[in-house]
Order: sequence, then C-alpha cells, then structure tokens
Amino acid sequence: MNKNSWLIVANSSLARLFRFVTLRELEEIKVFEHPESRLHNLDFTTDRPGRDFESMGTGRHALEPKVLPKQQEFEEFAKQLADYLEQARQHGDFDTLYIAASPMLLGMLRQALNPNTTKLIKGEIDKDITHMPIREIPSYLPFHGNA
Repeated sequence: MNKNSWLIVANSSLARLFRFVTLRELEEIKVFEHPESRLHNLDFTTDRPGRDFESMGTGRHALEPKVLPKQQEFEEFAKQLADYLEQARQHGDFDTLYIAASPMLLGMLRQALNPNTTKLIKGEIDKDITHMPIREIPSYLPFHGNA
C-alpha cells in the first residue's frame, strides 16, 4: 500500500481530502468548504438585470450574464481545489491521486487541474459521496483495490 495515495471526495460546495492508510482505511487530511456555491443565482444580485433595446423595432429585453453567478462559484471552487492539489504535488505530499466528485464538479476539476497533477490520477468516480461516513467511503470506490 502506497502511503502517498490521496483521495479527494467533492461536490460543488464541500470537499474532503483523505490519505489512504491501508486499502480500506482512510485518514482525513483536510476539509474545504465553499458556502457560496449553495446560494441561489438570485442571491448573488442586488437588483434586476439590465435591459436593452431590440436592434429592430421598439421592444426591450433583459440582459442575462454569459455565466451564471452560481456556475462561476462552482468553477472558483474547482480552481481552489486544483491549486491546493498542485501545491501539494509540488511539495511531494502525494504521488497517486483518486477523485470521487459530483459529475459537474468532476468536469470542472479536470479542466482546472495542472497537467502534472492530472498525470497522477489513477482513478475517478463521478458520484457525490462527500457525506458518507469515513469508514464507508472505500466500499463506494470501484478503484480502491488499486490504491
């Protein structure tokens, strides 16, 4: 068993980082929380969207942002996690990484990770298991036998 194997279990507002002690035993290293991701899009704005005139005619319509604020918060959280993992990789804190994350965050995390960190990923699962008790998490990992 490689003691430098890490597992990050995440969703859009919570991430738990673990170190494999044994094949079926995890030690929690760090917890990341991003409460802004739990807010609704309307909670990010203080007033109504701007309005614009139609190019033809006299009609008006609301201007919508290209990226919704909540989506922006998800991306920010993924970047925060990716930055932490990159720093840990540079310090030699882990040499094998496993990821279990909600599908949307997993996609964002893949985009945010440094290519050198990505090379250390040995398994992924697109499922949110952040709220599982620590002793149950390994049984949800189809790749835990390879840790």
